[in-house]
Amino acid sequence: MNKTPPKYPLRFFRWYCHPDLVRPIEGDLMELYEERIQELGKKQADRKFIKDVILLFRKDIIKPSKGTQKLNYYGMLKNHFKISLRNLLKQKGFTAINVFGLTVSMAIAMLIILFIFDQDTQDEHNPNAVNTYRTITVIHDVAKDINHSYGTSPYEVNQLVSLNVESVKASTQIIKKTGLLTIDQDEFQFNGLYASRNFLNFFHFDLVKGNKVSALDNDTNVIISKEMANKIFGESTAIGKTITIQDLGDFIVSGVIDRTEYKTHLSYDIVIPISTFSNKEENKRLLTDWEEGSKVFYNYFRLKEETSDQILENYFASLDIKIPEEKKGLYHFETQRLDQINLGSLIRNEIGITTPSFVAYFFGILGLVLILSASFNYMNMAIARGLKRAREVGVRKVLGAGRRQVITQFLMEAQIVIFISLICAFLLLQVLVPIFNDLKILRDIDGAITMNFNSNFKIYISFIFFAITVGFVSGVYPALYLSSFKSISVLKGSTGSRKSPSFVFRKVLVFFQYSFSVIFIITTIILYQQARVFITTDYGFDHTNIINVPKTNNIPYETFRIELLKNPQVAGVSAVSNLPVISSFEDVEITNRYSTDRNIKSSIFSIDAYALDNLGIEIIAGKNFSTRPQNESSNVIINEKAMRALGHENALGALNTIVEIHSVDKDTRKITSEKKRVIGVVKDFSYQFIFVESGALIMQYEPESLSTVNIKIAGISPKQGAEIIESVWNKFDNNRRMDYETYSYEMEDINSEFSELVNIIGIVGFIAILVACLGQFSMVIHHVELKTKEIGIRKVLGCKLASLMFGLSKGFIWVIVIAIALSTPLAVLINIAWTSKVYNAPEISFYTISMGLGIILILALGTIYIFVFKAVQANPVESLKYE
Repeated sequence: MNKTPPKYPLRFFRWYCHPDLVRPIEGDLMELYEERIQELGKKQADRKFIKDVILLFRKDIIKPSKGTQKLNYYGMLKNHFKISLRNLLKQKGFTAINVFGLTVSMAIAMLIILFIFDQDTQDEHNPNAVNTYRTITVIHDVAKDINHSYGTSPYEVNQLVSLNVESVKASTQIIKKTGLLTIDQDEFQFNGLYASRNFLNFFHFDLVKGNKVSALDNDTNVIISKEMANKIFGESTAIGKTITIQDLGDFIVSGVIDRTEYKTHLSYDIVIPISTFSNKEENKRLLTDWEEGSKVFYNYFRLKEETSDQILENYFASLDIKIPEEKKGLYHFETQRLDQINLGSLIRNEIGITTPSFVAYFFGILGLVLILSASFNYMNMAIARGLKRAREVGVRKVLGAGRRQVITQFLMEAQIVIFISLICAFLLLQVLVPIFNDLKILRDIDGAITMNFNSNFKIYISFIFFAITVGFVSGVYPALYLSSFKSISVLKGSTGSRKSPSFVFRKVLVFFQYSFSVIFIITTIILYQQARVFITTDYGFDHTNIINVPKTNNIPYETFRIELLKNPQVAGVSAVSNLPVISSFEDVEITNRYSTDRNIKSSIFSIDAYALDNLGIEIIAGKNFSTRPQNESSNVIINEKAMRALGHENALGALNTIVEIHSVDKDTRKITSEKKRVIGVVKDFSYQFIFVESGALIMQYEPESLSTVNIKIAGISPKQGAEIIESVWNKFDNNRRMDYETYSYEMEDINSEFSELVNIIGIVGFIAILVACLGQFSMVIHHVELKTKEIGIRKVLGCKLASLMFGLSKGFIWVIVIAIALSTPLAVLINIAWTSKVYNAPEISFYTISMGLGIILILALGTIYIFVFKAVQANPVESLKYE
C-alpha cells in the first residue's frame, strides 16, 4: 500500500511552516498519518492529513513575513525606504520640482501611449487580421520621380488571385459610394460601400438587427449603420423599411450594424451589394479596365494560417498587368496586412479615415523629448543634492555597506519619486484625456481614446513598466556616480571639484535640454506666424455674413430664393456646387488652340448667376451668367490663372474663345470632352485652403450640380439670420430640420486644426524650457554652495559684485551659448524642410530666430542670475562660517 501523504498539502505545509519547526512537526504528522492508514485506511488518513495541515496554519507555526534566510536583506530594503522618504521630505523644494517636471512629462507621455495603443488596435477584433491582406497599387509618377501608393487595385485582381493562389482561403471586394438617399421626401447624405455578400463574415461584423447570413443575399437589400437608422427612422424599427438611393433605385433595409462596437479602418453609413454596381451597363468597362479600375476597387484576401504574404507578392510579380504597354513598368502591386492599415504608410484613396504612422512618430517624439528632459533634470538634481550626502555614503561604506547597497539606496529614492509622479500623472491624465479627445484634429481621424481600465488593462500594466524604466534611466547614473566615492576621501570633506566628471556630465545634460528648447521655441514661433497667415490672409472673396444651407430637391430653389429676398435682412442669395476653401474641387484638363501645353490642369465648379456678386468675386472682363439662363450651359467663366495658362496675355483676348474641357465621369470613369465659350474673366481668388496654391479655375452653369445655397445677411447676427431662413424653409418643408453653417465659422474651423497643432508644440516647448531652467537652477544652487566660502573671501578682499556674478555664472553661460550655436542651424533646417512644402509659408527670418533665442536667453540667464545675485549679496561673515 502507498503510504505517501497527499503531495500538494505537504508542499503547502513546508512552504508556510517556520523553518525551525518544519522537521519536528512534519515527523509528527507522518507518524500520525501512518497510524491512521492502519486504522482507517488511505482515504480517511488523507482527509485527516489535509485537515491537520489547515489547522496548523496559525500565527505560532507560520514563518515570519520578512523571511528568515534573508532577514537582513528585507530589513535593509525597509531601512533604505525609510531613509529615502526622510531625504525626500527633508528636501521638499527639490522633491517638488522633480515631481512637477516628471508628473507633467509622464502625463503627456502616457496620453501619447494611450493614443498610439488605441490607434494600433484597429481591426484587432477580427481573429484573422494577421492573415488578411489588402492589395495596394503602386504607381510611379514620372514627372516627380516618386511612387504613389493607392489603397485600390483592379477588379480582376480579386478573381485572378482567388483562382490561382491556393493559399487564399477567402476574398472580398469593396467600392466606395457617396450619395443621397430619400425616404418620405426627406433627403440624407451618406458615405457608403458596395460590398461582396461575405462582407460581414470576412470582417467579423455582427448585426444588432437582421440576419447576418442573408443580409446581402438579395441585390435590393442594404445594411445601414445604427447612427443612420436613428437619424432617418428615429425610434421605429428600420428592418423591412424601403429607402431610395439616388441613381440606384429602391432598397429594403435588411440589417443594422452598430459601428461604434468595432474599431476599424472602414468608414460607412450604408452597405450595398456590389452586384448592384457591377450589373450596371455603364460600369462594366471598369471591370476590365485595369488602369481606371486600379483606383476604384478595394481587394482583400484571407490566407491560410501560417502562410506568408510573400506568396501573394510573388504572384503579383508574375501577373500580366493589362494596361497599355508603355505604362506597364509604372505599375506594380503590393500587400498590406489588415491590422497594419492604420498607423501604416500614407496611402492615397483610402477607404476610410486612418492615422498615418508619421502622426504616431510625431507625438512619440514630443513625449520622448519631454521624458528625456525631465529625466535629465532629475539626474542633475539628484547629483547636486547627493553630493551633500557624500559623508553619508562614506559612513555607510565604513560600517560595511558595499557599493551595491548604496546604489540600491539611490535607485530606491528615484523609484519613490517616479511612483509619486506616476500617481499624480495618472490623476492629471483624467483631465487631459477629455481635452485631447475634444481636439478637432483627433475628431477628424476618429482618434478619441478611452480610459476604460477593463478594456485597456495591458496599457495600465505598461504604465507601471514605463514608470520603472523612467526611474531606472533617471536614477542609474546618479546612483553609480555617488556610490563610487571613496569613503576616506569623502569623510575628509572632498566631494569633487567643478572639473569632476559628474559636473561635466550634468553640463552635457543641460546642453541637450536647452538644445531641445531652442528647436521647439523657434518651431513654435514659425508655426504661430503660419497660423497668423491663415487668419489674416485675404482669400479674394467675401465669406462674412453668409449662411450656407444645403440645396434639396423638394424645395424649389428659385422660389426659395425669392421668398428669402422678401426679408430686408437678407442681402443676397446664390447657389454653388462647391464652397471655395471648404470643399474639394473636381480636377479637369483644359486646352484651346492658343495654348502650347496640351495638359493644362484646372479645377472646375458650378455657380448660378448670383454667386459672383454674392461672394464678392470681381469680374475684370466680360460678363456674368444671365439671370434668365437659356443657353448658359455652353458658357464658362475663367480666372486669371486659367487665362494665362490658355495662352492669353490679357482678359479681353480670352473672351469669346473656345476652351475644351476634359473630365472623368464619376460613375462610368470614362473621359468626356466638352467645348465651351469663355464669356467672362474674374480676378484670381484663393479657392483652395491656404496650404495649397490655387491654380486655374473654370466656373460653369449646371443647375443640377448646385448643392449649397449661400444666403448673405445684413444688420443681424448669424443666429437671427438662421431663424429667418428657417421660417422660410418651414414653409416649403416642415418635416425636415434645416441644417446650416456660417461660412466664416467653417473657415475658422479649418484654421483651428492648425492652431491646435501650434498650441500642442508650444505647450511642449514651454514645458521643455521650464524643465531645462529647473535643471539649470539645480546646478547653479550646487555650484554656489561649493563656492560659498570662496565668495565670502573674495568679498572680504574687495571683489566687485559684477565680477563675482560673472565669475560664478560664466561656465553656465558658455553651456547655453554652445547649445544655441549648435541647435539653431538644426532648428532652421527642420523648419525649412516643412515650410518648403507649404504654399504661402512664412519666411524664416533673422527676426524670427532672434525672438526665439531672446526668449531662451531671458529665461536661462534669469534663472542663473536670480540665485547668483542672492548668493553674492549674502553676509561674507556667514559665508566664511559655512561648512
